[in-house]
Amino acid sequence: MKKMAVLDLGTNTFHLHIANVGETGFETVFKLQIPVKLGEGGINHLQNQLKSRLYALPPRASEW
Repeated sequence: MKKMAVLDLGTNTFHLHIANVGETGFETVFKLQIPVKLGEGGINHLQNQLKSRLYALPPRASEW
């Protein structure tokens, strides 16, 4: 069985999904959603807010 991960960096939420994958399907090992709200205030403000909001995210490695 292989372990695989999917990372979805959306405008408002970052998702991490880790699963064991076999021939007949998959089993979720870990799932995490982090609300980042990068699109808050409109897409035109995204560039200005990106760095400050990303750097403000708390470290989550201890949850993995």
